[in-house]
Amino acid sequence: MTNEVAVGQKYRQVGPPQDVWEVVLLLANSGPIPHARLAKLGSRDTKTISLPALLDRKLYQIVA
Repeated sequence: MTNEVAVGQKYRQVGPPQDVWEVVLLLANSGPIPHARLAKLGSRDTKTISLPALLDRKLYQIVA
């Protein structure tokens, strides 16, 4: 699953607000479910999200 997500990829949140988030770090050894650290473009905001949630097209869509 981690090979489907790479550092530098950008994802747009589905629904408002449609913020764009960039993958800045993969946390593959963070437990049974791998996670990624995301940074919101144009902001200092960051968040950590599970890869299954990031790959769920109902929540996020890849933009680059």
